[in-house]
Amino acid sequence: MLVPASDPVSGSVVTDLKKAILHKNGHGSQINATVSSTTLTLNQTKGGIVGNTTIESSFNNPGARLQIAITGTPANGETFSLTDEANTTQTFIIDTSVTTQDGTRDGSNRVIVGFSGLGTSKELKGKAIASAINGAREKGFLADVYAARRYNFAGGAQEFIYVFSNTPSATNFDGSESVTGMTISSTSNRTLPSTLTIGNFIGGIDGFDSRVEAFKILAQGSKLYVLPPNSKGIDDSNLPIIDHNIQGAQTLREPLAKRPVNIRNIQNTSSARAIGNFRHIYDIVQYTSEDQRKDFLVDNLEQVTS
Repeated sequence: MLVPASDPVSGSVVTDLKKAILHKNGHGSQINATVSSTTLTLNQTKGGIVGNTTIESSFNNPGARLQIAITGTPANGETFSLTDEANTTQTFIIDTSVTTQDGTRDGSNRVIVGFSGLGTSKELKGKAIASAINGAREKGFLADVYAARRYNFAGGAQEFIYVFSNTPSATNFDGSESVTGMTISSTSNRTLPSTLTIGNFIGGIDGFDSRVEAFKILAQGSKLYVLPPNSKGIDDSNLPIIDHNIQGAQTLREPLAKRPVNIRNIQNTSSARAIGNFRHIYDIVQYTSEDQRKDFLVDNLEQVTS
């Protein structure tokens, strides 16, 4: 997912990273992100035996950015152009009669930006422009040029599309327009924090390491391993790797059974505090003695009748 290095509202890298991570196309179901000042804190929502515990960054290669702003209504037949770092220029044309947004060119080699059916929505037009730019890259008309629309800016009153080149200190990367109600800013290097600290994930609930119970079950190499509660996994000899820093559960659950599920049978009584799932012990426990099995008389007929 493309993340603007600074947006027109907050100017905050960490705020945009948070939005990207929590977006439905990001990692919202696995990672929780919070921002405090210039610090982005990530928490795993699920623990893991290993992996998914480090963050990698390529912020040392920021690249450059253009900003396209839509403040009015682009008209049919109007054009804008983008030039990539390889100095290849591609022209885009607004066409209100079609819905094409996949980077397809017309007969004059202009990439079509289809506005048909979009009405007055600046959001939909911003998406169409971004799709056409990314489509042009995918079809090989532009190199290393990526577009992403600014999410829900100013309640739809304006629309911003960011166009990125991953080449640091770009020389040729540029854009121009002759479109009503649309402007393209001059090229700028992405604004990134002067100090960036990357650490391990924190948190994680009810995971392999965070919920120590009677045992652990590990599926690995087409086998199922039952491991001690303070195990981190298995070694090359398929023996448990014991982590002595992991504290096992020392408190026994009633009735003195350590089990990794919080389920037990509770007997109904006259007390309102004891509303359970059985009344008599035979509701949950069944036992058949040796002399009650069906073939007992057949096997012991002589001894019983003599």
